[in-house]
Amino acid sequence: YSNWPDAPNQDISNLWLAYAGVVFTPCEAFTGIVSVATLETLNAYAAPYPTFDILGRRFSPLSNLSFLDKKNDKDLAWDVSLKGIYRYSEDLQIEAGWSHLFVEDGLSEGSFNIGNGLGFEGGTAQDDADYFYVDTKLSF
Repeated sequence: YSNWPDAPNQDISNLWLAYAGVVFTPCEAFTGIVSVATLETLNAYAAPYPTFDILGRRFSPLSNLSFLDKKNDKDLAWDVSLKGIYRYSEDLQIEAGWSHLFVEDGLSEGSFNIGNGLGFEGGTAQDDADYFYVDTKLSF
């Protein structure tokens, strides 16, 4: 189980995504979900060479010379997620979760995977990311 199929932006291409998870229900009111996902680009982006990071921005002085390039890494990221769903009643449900994104070299170097393969994603930082949330559902 994973959050990826429910993601609002379904315009990804040029990558494969593999995920696995475990769903457990220790009691009728609670469901726990643990999932792991890996992302890898199919065709790595050939970035201009040499490229320098200056004040958080990329600078490629020879970018017009298209034969001077270096292929970026194909490994983009790993994602580990934990989610708990508590059904207080038929009408009220509380959900809390945490995800940690382990940034690999392909994502920090950049790749064309969003916008149906036309949008560039990536950056100069290699910082991992955490996402915490709490959600409630009330049906009436």
